Amino acid sequence: MENLKKCLKAPLVFGFLIFLNACGTLNGDPAMAKPTVPINFSMDLASSSQNGDEMVLTARVTPQIDAPMVRIRVEIPKEVQITQGEKMWSGPLKKGEEKIIQIGVMVSKELNHQIFGFASVEFPDGTKMTKSALVNISSPGGIKQKNGVQPQIRKNRFNEDVIEFPGEVPNQ
Repeated sequence: MENLKKCLKAPLVFGFLIFLNACGTLNGDPAMAKPTVPINFSMDLASSSQNGDEMVLTARVTPQIDAPMVRIRVEIPKEVQITQGEKMWSGPLKKGEEKIIQIGVMVSKELNHQIFGFASVEFPDGTKMTKSALVNISSPGGIKQKNGVQPQIRKNRFNEDVIEFPGEVPNQ
């Protein structure tokens, strides 16, 4: 009786795997994959003053298709003062057409901040697809001194901010 049960299980398992393969779930069939958002979205931040308090946030959106409605929204913390520009934009964009919004901000030296951005494309049938981006602001004044030494921020080879304390050997 045991051998009969084993013999019956093998075709069922094998048949189920064939069904999964036919449906495309085992081969990574693109038709079964989660759809990608048809827009490119990025944000960056650059200093616009000598003392580094004033900065310009730039958000860029480029659709990969003709987009009937694109929306850009930037969430700025209440501790960050907006000096110019708008946090939102919406309108149609053609494939490959870039929309750039710039927002002037005044940053407190004593705090670290995160700015979130969202870009979405909306279709007439109600479908909405969104991408997000994040910008971290780590001002030297917002980072605690270590042994009385103020840290310095530099860019690494990946253009990421790196915090260093002068005279300290970096971890290997």
